[in-house]
Amino acid sequence: MIEYLLLFLMALTVSYFLTPLVRKYSLKMDLVDYHKSQNKCIITRLGGLAIIISFVTTLGLTFILYHQPFVGILSQVSGLFLGIIIIMSMGIYDDIKKLSAKFKFGIQLVVALLMIGFGFRLEAISLPFYSGTIHPGWVSLPLTLFWIVGITNTINLIDGLDGLAAGIVFIASISLFGVAVIGGDVVLALFTAILAGSTLGFLRHNLPPAKIFMGDTGSNFLGYILALLALLSSQPGSGGKTPFIIFVVVLGVPILDTSLAIIRRTARGVNIFQADKDHLHHKLIHRGLSHLRVLMVLYGLSALLGFIALALFIEHHILITISLILLGAVIISGLVSLKIISDFGWRNSSPLRS
Repeated sequence: MIEYLLLFLMALTVSYFLTPLVRKYSLKMDLVDYHKSQNKCIITRLGGLAIIISFVTTLGLTFILYHQPFVGILSQVSGLFLGIIIIMSMGIYDDIKKLSAKFKFGIQLVVALLMIGFGFRLEAISLPFYSGTIHPGWVSLPLTLFWIVGITNTINLIDGLDGLAAGIVFIASISLFGVAVIGGDVVLALFTAILAGSTLGFLRHNLPPAKIFMGDTGSNFLGYILALLALLSSQPGSGGKTPFIIFVVVLGVPILDTSLAIIRRTARGVNIFQADKDHLHHKLIHRGLSHLRVLMVLYGLSALLGFIALALFIEHHILITISLILLGAVIISGLVSLKIISDFGWRNSSPLRS
């Protein structure tokens, strides 16, 4: 356990001290952003660069000093690093020059296909309280593509409030780390310990009032890493011990938000790539909640889903029952208070980056 703590602290330290340096560089290059901020300060972009450098350097050092867990997955690890380079390059260019949503989607598809070539595939789905395993067969390819591209975009779409995306990814990483430790999934534990440290170090500078945004560089990277970890950890051939469904539950908040966005935009008859101001965090803000309270609500919901995932993993009936009752109560109260049932936000949408 001590090695995980050391990796977490190393990633946290690098990210924490590197983020202000990235901010200074962004200011020098005039990479500032005002419209997404909930404060009047000058906010810089490219914060995701600090997260990526922290993650890659810590993971690289881990690979050098403690390479045994990676022996059987060298192809996947190589592909993962290649994908990071492409995703990071796309994100940096987008944060500086701006790319169209369709072009970014195309790049994400290419990366997803490359990762399939490197061995990342959704080959087996195991469910709690079910001894068998579901094998998708030929559907594995489109499912894998959909998962990688979809999860990459879920984190990007929920990055519309200071501290939201980084906080949710941190909570998800901690939840997955707990599952990995209990299940003996060493690779997942290593990855999530590093990811948690990298996001927490950045989060200190991204909480309201934020001094820096992660930008598309950071949000695309975080979604990409979480998507690949789900595939790697659920593959029997790679020694994965964590069921795929656990990742779906842990990432429930961004998955729900993205699903609602697609349904909403389709119902309006607009392009699904067209941004709007009707995401979950926007709804809460519009209902009068403060920025901090919105964070606490969505952080709390993410933590509850993480607890449910842990209960599902250990197949504890009582904990699952209690968790689902709490989750149901939260969802029902949320639907009523936000009037999502009667007013789904299909009208009066403003074209604002979400």
